[in-house]
Amino acid sequence: RTLRRSLPALVATAIVIGIGLGVFAGYRFVTTSERFAIATIEVKGAQRLAEDSVRAALPVKLGENIFTTDLGDVTRALRGDPWIRSASAHRELPDKLVVEIREHAAVAVVQLGTDLYLADETGHPFKKADVEAALGAGRGVQSQLATAVGRASREFVDQPIESREACRCRCAAAVRSGMH
Repeated sequence: RTLRRSLPALVATAIVIGIGLGVFAGYRFVTTSERFAIATIEVKGAQRLAEDSVRAALPVKLGENIFTTDLGDVTRALRGDPWIRSASAHRELPDKLVVEIREHAAVAVVQLGTDLYLADETGHPFKKADVEAALGAGRGVQSQLATAVGRASREFVDQPIESREACRCRCAAAVRSGMH
């Protein structure tokens, strides 16, 4: 009689344990199976940056499990490159990681204090300009980019909206006039 009363509770407990073990076994399978090892890392949107350099900047490598890859870490690592304006990543099962980037397009050289920076079409200075390297590579910065604005670095800190707007207007004018 006691067994008859406790039978439904024992069956329910066995079912819950069975489901738990099934979930654990499924999780273990997808996070350790070679079937879900990353075989391809596809890079979309790279224009200035080489796809191999984008892949090298990722905190994930071929052969790692696609489900244990933290997509947030992937996008944060990509956004650390000054040329990358935005980045996203997603999985394509069973074995492909796809990263999509949008790069800044340098349209002007902006002088902030004594330093030169590359600025995009919105007037955002995004990377310190390496003028010597660009000139040494035969790509004269002045022939490709407009010198948009000279501003004191402190102005960008003290008056960010006004400084950004002045820079944006000069960059837009440079783009319209074809100076970039």
